[in-house]
Amino acid sequence: MNTSVSNQTFVPASARPRRGFRWWTLIGVTLGLVLIMGVTGTVAYVAGLTGYAPLALAFAPITLALVVIFSWRREWNLLGFRRPVFTSSARPVLLVALLPVVVLSLSLDTKAGGLAIVGFAGLALLVAFVEESLFRGVLLRSFASSGWIPAVTITSAAFALAHSVTAISPDADLGAVIRTVLFAFLFGIVAALSTLLTNSILPAMVLHAAFDFAGFIMMPRSAALTDAVSIAMCAALAVLLVVVKAREGHTSQLQKAGGYGQ
Repeated sequence: MNTSVSNQTFVPASARPRRGFRWWTLIGVTLGLVLIMGVTGTVAYVAGLTGYAPLALAFAPITLALVVIFSWRREWNLLGFRRPVFTSSARPVLLVALLPVVVLSLSLDTKAGGLAIVGFAGLALLVAFVEESLFRGVLLRSFASSGWIPAVTITSAAFALAHSVTAISPDADLGAVIRTVLFAFLFGIVAALSTLLTNSILPAMVLHAAFDFAGFIMMPRSAALTDAVSIAMCAALAVLLVVVKAREGHTSQLQKAGGYGQ
C-alpha cells in the first residue's frame, strides 16, 4: 500500500476522537494513574509492605480491566497490538535495546534470585502493558491528528507527569524524583517514536518491560550514575529517532482501522 501522502493524519476521520474528549482522556489517564499509585503506595506503607508491592497492587487490577475493555471493544489491532514492521527507516529502533544493557553494565550484582526473578519479570510485563497501552496506545492515537510532533510531545509529557508520583514517597529524594521525571519524558519520546516507526506498540512494550526488569533485579553501583547514563543514552536515542522520523517522508498508518503515522 502506498502511504507516501503528505500532511495525512494518523487516523481516518471515523476513528478520530473528538478534540475536547482527547484532552479529558489525557487528564483522566495521567491523574488517574497518579491517584491509584498514591493510594496503593499509602496503603502499602501503612500495611508495612515494602519494595515493589504498591506496583503490583496498582497494576494487576488495571491490567485485567484493560484486557476486558480492549477485548470487548475489539481494539487490540487499532491500538497497535500487531507485528512490527521494520522498514529501512525503522531499523534504528533496534538500538533502543541498548537501554536495558546500560542498566546491566552499571550494576554490581542481582538483588533477587529464583522465584523472585520470575515475579519481577511478571511485574515488569504488567507495568509495560498498562503504561504502553495507555500512553502509546490510547493517548498517542488520540492526539495523532495533531501531527506526530505534538502527539509525541504531549503524550511523553503526560507520561513524565505520571511518574512524578514518586515525590509522595516518605523517603523521596528530590534529585531522584527529577531524574525519574526527566528520564520518563525522554523514554516516552523513544517509545512513541518506536511505535510510530514500526507501526506497532510491541517494540515499545518489550523495551519498557526489559528496562524495568533490569532495574527491578539489578543492584546499581551508583543510582545517580545509572540514572545519568540512562538519561544521556535515552536523550541520544530520542534525537536519533526524531531525525529518522523527520526524514521518513511518508505516512505510517495502522492497517485498515487507522492509527499511527506522519
